[in-house]
Amino acid sequence: MSNSNIDNIIDKIKLDSDKEAEKILGEARREAKLILSNREVQAEEKAKEIEKKAHFEAEEIGIKQKESTSLKARDRVLSAKNKLVDKIFDLAHKELLNLSNEEFLDSIKKSIENLKLENPTLIVPDKYREYISKNTDYKISDEKIEEGYKLDVGDVVYNNDFKDLIDDQYFKFDNKYFEGLF
Repeated sequence: MSNSNIDNIIDKIKLDSDKEAEKILGEARREAKLILSNREVQAEEKAKEIEKKAHFEAEEIGIKQKESTSLKARDRVLSAKNKLVDKIFDLAHKELLNLSNEEFLDSIKKSIENLKLENPTLIVPDKYREYISKNTDYKISDEKIEEGYKLDVGDVVYNNDFKDLIDDQYFKFDNKYFEGLF
């Protein structure tokens, strides 16, 4: 074979290999573009998913924040109402502690009448003793108490201690009364 034939074959092989290399490079570039395009689509989808999740979480946080604020406001209102009820009961207690002699004696007489007691012995604070002894025939015990009064009929002692009466009413104070006040 002649040199020119060999050169022609070499040139043809070179040309074919260059074409094949170009073809392979073209396919590799197309495949790289496809992979890159798929990755971009996946990245966009992932970004949208992250954004959607962040938006949802932000809404949840907003809802929880509103609920928390609402609960705190409700708690403040309830606290203010409770303080007002406490103040009302404290004022009632103070008013009972400052009954005039006449009002105090009227209260005792009503209790005796309502309970249908006969000849009870009264246990009263010192500040009312003299007035009651001058204005009634009731027997007054030497026992000392700070507030209210007790009616002793032997086996039974009716306790009308003002603080105990106020506390008893306070604990009976029901939500329906509370709602009625406000």
